[in-house]
This record gives sequence, structure tokens and C-alpha cells, in this order.
Amino acid sequence: MKRTTIPSWVKRAVYFRDRGRCVLCDKDLSGTLNLDNQENYDHIVPLAKHGLNDVSNVQLLCKECNQKEKRAGNAITSNRYQSWYLYD
Repeated sequence: MKRTTIPSWVKRAVYFRDRGRCVLCDKDLSGTLNLDNQENYDHIVPLAKHGLNDVSNVQLLCKECNQKEKRAGNAITSNRYQSWYLYD
């Protein structure tokens, strides 16, 4: 699948669904408490493994969780979400 950017409407929907917080560590990413926290929109199942640029496959992570947790390349997410994909 050709790599494309996540559409802005998907980012906005994911931000509100996740309430502006990292789904793994629950850090506030709204900029209200700390301006240094940056939001990262992460594919649960990577595009390279046939994931989609869809709201059901994108999650909101802080910079630290995005770099640390996703290093192994596995599909990692919170147990808040219903599992839509099979994780290999």
C-alpha cells in the first residue's frame, strides 16, 4: 500500500475519541498542562502490514510511548479499544 499522510479529519476524530491523552501512559497531550507534550498519531497495524489510514487503526500516543513501545514493530495498543485486527 502506498504511504500517505493521515487525513486531518481522522486526526481530529482520533484526538477527540482519545480525549487528548496518550492511550498507553495517559499523559495529557492537549497542551493545557504542558506545552512540551507532542501528540503522535500512530498506526496500530502498520501500513506495511496492510493496516489502514482509518479511525479504527490510528491511536494517539505521546512521543515517548511512540518511540519506546513501537520499537519492536508489533501492534501495541491500549485495552480500551475493541480489537478489530488480528495481531501477528
